[in-house]
Amino acid sequence: MVTPIDSLHNPYLVVLLIALGQLQWRALGLQETQQAAGVTPKLMFSTEYCNFMYIYSADISSSLINMFDNPTMKPSVPDSLAVQISTIPYKPVETFQGRLLALLLSATCPEDVDKSKKLIVY
Repeated sequence: MVTPIDSLHNPYLVVLLIALGQLQWRALGLQETQQAAGVTPKLMFSTEYCNFMYIYSADISSSLINMFDNPTMKPSVPDSLAVQISTIPYKPVETFQGRLLALLLSATCPEDVDKSKKLIVY
């Protein structure tokens, strides 16, 4: 097993983001995937001796997802994948849940957490 020097930049986390993106894409259904340009999966990560929760996210394009479905097809343009890492301190504990939900569901405040359509890229 390969252990990365910096656990925050573990390539396995990127693989998980891509896998989550594929699951989100397939869950959209045919009609949504014809209109959407991609999805934005999110992954939570923490280490044992850490005062922070990390949220990884990436805008995964439909063309990148399709590359995995059709590996013999050469893409017309190379796709890149930029991964964003957000840091959420555990303290103050009283507000942790609201801050976590706001970031996970792409909301600017806890009241907007029910708008999960923000995870689809148009």
